[in-house]
Amino acid sequence: MAILAILAFSMNSVTVFAWHSTLTTNLSSTTVIIGDSIYDTATLTVSNGGNVQPSGYIIFSIYSGTCSNGKPTGMLIATLPPVKVTKAGSYQSSAWNTANQQPGNYVFVVKYTGGNGYPGATAACEPFVLVKGSSVPEFPFGSIGFGLLFAITLPILMVLRKKSLAVN
Repeated sequence: MAILAILAFSMNSVTVFAWHSTLTTNLSSTTVIIGDSIYDTATLTVSNGGNVQPSGYIIFSIYSGTCSNGKPTGMLIATLPPVKVTKAGSYQSSAWNTANQQPGNYVFVVKYTGGNGYPGATAACEPFVLVKGSSVPEFPFGSIGFGLLFAITLPILMVLRKKSLAVN
């Protein structure tokens, strides 16, 4: 959370206006199959701005590695297009396609640049894992394994069907 304090002096008192910016985030997934996409949603909360809406940008970056003390440990992999802030609320990153990436640990880091008197803010880094795989089960030996499974299973099913028809 970031705080910007503004002092206003009058005859016998000092008034402090503290403008706050808080950024929280939520990943679309914490385990992603290589080739699929992932995105992040950031929620900007501000206070003590009266009728002044925040401005600036939310920047979504992806690093290799993990988080240590809220910061990424690896190299910058990608910075997604910045998202323009027009008010407090939720903002979604563009989708990052993980094709051509290596399996392993990655993190999203999301920052608000600040604007219209509101200070910038950075959310805690969010870890996710890229894994090899597919939503379709893989058969041993690829298509050959599937062919063998089909060649073995089909005759058995035909025999069982004939027996059930003979019983009826």
